[in-house]
Amino acid sequence: MAKLIDLDLQKQAACRGQTEVFYADSGPVSNKIVRNLISKARALCNTCPIQVECLMTAIQNQEEHGIWGGLTSKERRYHFGWEKKVTVERVEGVVRWARRIG
Repeated sequence: MAKLIDLDLQKQAACRGQTEVFYADSGPVSNKIVRNLISKARALCNTCPIQVECLMTAIQNQEEHGIWGGLTSKERRYHFGWEKKVTVERVEGVVRWARRIG
């Protein structure tokens, strides 16, 4: 069963009600529109108080699509492979990286 972010945490999410930009990474990234949507999603993620928890949820659930915690599915696979258990410290380090590129 997929683990979800706690409902109280979901209420704090910067993306609440704005999910349309978070699944743009399923198209070719060379597409200017897709790159702009990814940038918008990352900018929103980088202001989110639950960015680390969001990314942890995507990793634990092995989310194959969408931008979670500021990372595209390809970036999550690059940094974490298909691991389900990662440390908060490791995720925080990747979030710092995502904020620099974002």
